[in-house]
Amino acid sequence: MILAMLEFKFKTKAPSITTKGFVLTAVLVAPYCLGQIPGMQAKDDWQLGGYIKAMPSHYRVDNQESVTEHLLHNRINLDYQALSNVDLHLGMRNRLFMGSQLDSNLAELSSQDTGYWDLSKSWQHNDQVFNTSIDRGYLLWRPNDLHLKVGRFRINWSMNSIWNPNDIFNSYSLYDFDYDEKPGRDALSLSYHLGFATEINLVYSLRQTQHDLVAQDYGMRYLSHYQGWDWQLILAESFNDRVIGGGFAGQINGAGIRGEISHFSSQSSQNIPALEDSYSASIELDYSFSGSSNALASIAALYISKPSEHSVSRGMTQADSIQNAHIQTDHIQTAHIQTSRIQTGRELSFTSWSYYLNTSFDITSLTRLSVTGIYYQDDSYFTSLSLTHSLSDNWLLTGQIQRFDGSETSQFGQAPYTQLFAQLRWSY
Repeated sequence: MILAMLEFKFKTKAPSITTKGFVLTAVLVAPYCLGQIPGMQAKDDWQLGGYIKAMPSHYRVDNQESVTEHLLHNRINLDYQALSNVDLHLGMRNRLFMGSQLDSNLAELSSQDTGYWDLSKSWQHNDQVFNTSIDRGYLLWRPNDLHLKVGRFRINWSMNSIWNPNDIFNSYSLYDFDYDEKPGRDALSLSYHLGFATEINLVYSLRQTQHDLVAQDYGMRYLSHYQGWDWQLILAESFNDRVIGGGFAGQINGAGIRGEISHFSSQSSQNIPALEDSYSASIELDYSFSGSSNALASIAALYISKPSEHSVSRGMTQADSIQNAHIQTDHIQTAHIQTSRIQTGRELSFTSWSYYLNTSFDITSLTRLSVTGIYYQDDSYFTSLSLTHSLSDNWLLTGQIQRFDGSETSQFGQAPYTQLFAQLRWSY
């Protein structure tokens, strides 16, 4: 069911009147007109928003037959302000996959929910798979400087925008541009603001494991500010790892600079063997150029002391495995099966060193071009070119090409392939 919200606006042209008459008219009409002035409307208790996206995709593994499929993606966000300091939020995503060569396991893959509650369901009929899932659903209580949140939501502890060693609860894939909101967790979060840009966060989370057992994750973060620099310290136990880490963000000569580091000490539990201790560190730099093109350049580097064998999944998330599960090359299929597991901060890449470069700029006031490249230590590389055009306030058209390749012995070079996407988005 699609809900539409219509706003009626009107304008009147008053005849010539006396000053007293103008003042009297303004006093009488103002209470009704104020509701139409942007930014002065009374906030409704209920807020509805979201988008509908249509995205045809074309995949081609080198020297193999290409595959084309289609995705309709609908998002519904519903907010309700129950009291002045109590908010309720519900977020749902509905996806319809269509294609003659969809993988037979796509329905099972798309319905996997690794949260404590199973809030995802899929149905498959011939060459169509429909999935509906609730990835947000929480209550937020914010009395004064205390914020209490319970339910399913995103726990964003990262300072970086590319690789996030501090984002230990729900890391995400750089390749998945279709999932704007990123994954969430079933958790209880308590935040207390201690002053300007200073707060302490406590998180307790529950999730289902691969063996249908319940696992507990918890963590603490202290965030503060000093002479123009934000910094943080984190302590946590997540995905069988005891984690200690920190991050910073600031500016040097107009350039933004951010960094994160986390140390992971694995614990064996529930028949899961312990991994080697490892640490992940990332630093990134970006600079915005003056001018009408709004050009932005970003560079980043990631180091992982002990890359996990699970990271052979190319650092992709479940969303990537869903979109690419139909590719029948044994090498890629194996990698994508591994992506159904949740990514962690120790698995952001499959090599020790990874490097990122991006530049983006406006071709016109409505069209923006972005070029991205990632190079991995084993001579694998990923390149992407994206073109975005604003058709109107609520309509956005995006085209993107992605290429995975490398030397013959590299992870990507063993089965290089290309992905093409065209996306039309309507936001409401």
